[in-house]
Amino acid sequence: MHDHGPAQRLLVQGVLASTNQLVRGLVEGVPQAQLLELMRERRRMLGELDAVFDDASFAGHMRALSAAVAESDRTVEALLA
Repeated sequence: MHDHGPAQRLLVQGVLASTNQLVRGLVEGVPQAQLLELMRERRRMLGELDAVFDDASFAGHMRALSAAVAESDRTVEALLA
Protein backbone atom coordinates (compact mmCIF):
# COMPACT_ATOMS: atom_id res chain seq x y z
CA MET A 1 0.00 0.00 0.00
CA HIS A 2 1.21 3.48 -0.80
CA ASP A 3 0.86 6.25 1.75
CA HIS A 4 -1.60 8.63 0.15
CA GLY A 5 -2.84 9.93 3.50
CA PRO A 6 -2.43 13.68 2.86
CA ALA A 7 -3.77 13.41 -0.71
CA GLN A 8 -6.73 11.36 0.46
CA ARG A 9 -7.52 13.81 3.23
CA LEU A 10 -7.38 16.75 0.80
CA LEU A 11 -9.73 15.00 -1.60
CA VAL A 12 -12.16 14.08 1.17
CA GLN A 13 -12.07 17.67 2.38
CA GLY A 14 -12.70 18.83 -1.17
CA VAL A 15 -15.73 16.57 -1.52
CA LEU A 16 -17.11 17.78 1.80
CA ALA A 17 -16.39 21.44 0.99
CA SER A 18 -18.11 21.16 -2.38
CA THR A 19 -21.14 19.67 -0.63
CA ASN A 20 -21.20 22.69 1.67
CA GLN A 21 -20.90 25.00 -1.34
CA LEU A 22 -23.83 23.24 -3.00
CA VAL A 23 -26.03 23.73 0.05
CA ARG A 24 -25.04 27.38 0.35
CA GLY A 25 -25.55 27.85 -3.36
CA LEU A 26 -29.05 26.45 -3.19
CA VAL A 27 -29.91 28.71 -0.26
CA GLU A 28 -28.40 31.79 -1.91
CA GLY A 29 -29.96 31.16 -5.32
CA VAL A 30 -26.74 30.54 -7.23
CA PRO A 31 -27.40 29.95 -10.96
CA GLN A 32 -28.18 26.35 -11.86
CA ALA A 33 -25.17 26.08 -14.18
CA GLN A 34 -22.84 26.89 -11.28
CA LEU A 35 -24.48 24.28 -9.07
CA LEU A 36 -24.20 21.66 -11.81
CA GLU A 37 -20.51 22.51 -12.21
CA LEU A 38 -19.99 22.05 -8.45
CA MET A 39 -21.66 18.66 -8.70
CA ARG A 40 -19.40 17.65 -11.62
CA GLU A 41 -16.30 18.80 -9.75
CA ARG A 42 -17.37 16.89 -6.66
CA ARG A 43 -17.87 13.71 -8.70
CA ARG A 44 -14.44 14.25 -10.30
CA MET A 45 -12.81 14.52 -6.87
CA LEU A 46 -14.70 11.44 -5.71
CA GLY A 47 -13.42 9.51 -8.72
CA GLU A 48 -9.88 10.68 -8.01
CA LEU A 49 -10.27 9.66 -4.39
CA ASP A 50 -11.51 6.25 -5.43
CA ALA A 51 -8.41 5.86 -7.62
CA VAL A 52 -5.97 6.56 -4.76
CA PHE A 53 -7.70 4.31 -2.21
CA ASP A 54 -5.70 1.14 -2.58
CA ASP A 55 -6.41 -0.33 0.84
CA ALA A 56 -9.38 -2.66 1.26
CA SER A 57 -9.92 -1.36 4.80
CA PHE A 58 -11.13 1.94 3.30
CA ALA A 59 -13.62 0.31 0.93
CA GLY A 60 -16.52 0.77 3.35
CA HIS A 61 -15.66 4.43 3.86
CA MET A 62 -15.48 4.96 0.13
CA ARG A 63 -18.84 3.26 -0.45
CA ALA A 64 -20.43 5.40 2.27
CA LEU A 65 -19.00 8.63 0.85
CA SER A 66 -20.05 7.65 -2.67
CA ALA A 67 -23.57 6.85 -1.48
CA ALA A 68 -23.80 10.19 0.36
CA VAL A 69 -22.67 12.08 -2.74
CA ALA A 70 -25.13 10.18 -4.93
CA GLU A 71 -28.01 10.94 -2.55
CA SER A 72 -26.96 14.58 -2.38
CA ASP A 73 -26.86 14.78 -6.19
CA ARG A 74 -30.36 13.29 -6.42
CA THR A 75 -31.63 15.80 -3.88
CA VAL A 76 -30.03 18.78 -5.63
CA GLU A 77 -31.32 17.60 -9.02
CA ALA A 78 -34.85 17.26 -7.58
CA LEU A 79 -34.67 20.76 -6.10
CA LEU A 80 -33.47 22.20 -9.39
CA ALA A 81 -36.22 20.48 -11.40
